[in-house]
Amino acid sequence: LSPFMGFDSIEPYLRYPDKGAILLCRTSNAGGNDWQMQRLADVEGQPRLFEHLAALAQTQWNKNGQLGLVVGATYPEEIARVRALDPTLPLLIPGVGAQGGDAEATVKAHLTAVFRKLGVSNRAQALLAVRPLLQLPVAAEDTTA
Repeated sequence: LSPFMGFDSIEPYLRYPDKGAILLCRTSNAGGNDWQMQRLADVEGQPRLFEHLAALAQTQWNKNGQLGLVVGATYPEEIARVRALDPTLPLLIPGVGAQGGDAEATVKAHLTAVFRKLGVSNRAQALLAVRPLLQLPVAAEDTTA
């Protein structure tokens, strides 16, 4: 959904608490810079438009916990910024491949937030933390910690 017409343009979709809604936040196309990178002079701290939208999606707009955001893979540093603002929102990250997004940089930008959510500091710990969720068997060497 495009949030650029304001909350009243997305609010009808939020009337269904069992359904998710994904908002455009920071798109991969070069023209996204025209608006999404503009600073908002009348908002405290003068965030960029995409940062302000991310903050709204994490807080007052996300009344039923059903919002997610589109953040293009062509801007891994901005994926990290959005993740810092929105530690719990799902992100849809298009733009790897033809649009120039780097899959490795995208994963690295997101990995710190994933580790923080899991309460771990490395991939091995992350695997152990998610294993019960995935219903994977525990290897013998994992049980002697």
